[in-house]
Amino acid sequence: MQTVVEQRLPFHSEVDFHFRQIPVPAGQCTGTAPAGEYLWLTEFWGKGMATYLGKVTIEGTLCVSGELTNPGADPPGNGTPAGYHGESVWIAANGDRLLGTIHFTGFTGEPGTASFVITEAVRFVDGGTGRFQCAEGEATARVREASRSYTCDGWIRFSGDPTRDETQRAHAPRNPGAHCEGR
Repeated sequence: MQTVVEQRLPFHSEVDFHFRQIPVPAGQCTGTAPAGEYLWLTEFWGKGMATYLGKVTIEGTLCVSGELTNPGADPPGNGTPAGYHGESVWIAANGDRLLGTIHFTGFTGEPGTASFVITEAVRFVDGGTGRFQCAEGEATARVREASRSYTCDGWIRFSGDPTRDETQRAHAPRNPGAHCEGR
């Protein structure tokens, strides 16, 4: 069994990302849409740096919902988005995985301009691997679509010792099915 670090540790991440918007595949986005109906699925991926992960790769999906205005068009021309939710995986250089859920919270600026910034609520959840198998935390993310940059700031708690160097972390036990103590 792994013991969770009791204190909340500050978390910061900066990632350059790419994305594609596709029609919602069968079996995806099956829950209640946050706004209107599901319009498309956004797949995203990128690389950057994150506290306690070092060099990081991030990947995930977003179920985008809103008003369907042009049913025959390909995304994003088929509607006006109004919300989304999704999942992300943050992968450290040694392969440890940090899982997160994502929810749209708002935006500032004018869409299509450099000042347009999307804000998201990120929640880190149990189920990762290595030192993140018992992770929990919360953060606010800012997505700058024009520059394809993503910053995330908040807190995290996880199993393992955050002061160990990357070599020691690479040999950390991996047991994704373990029960998380200390909750």
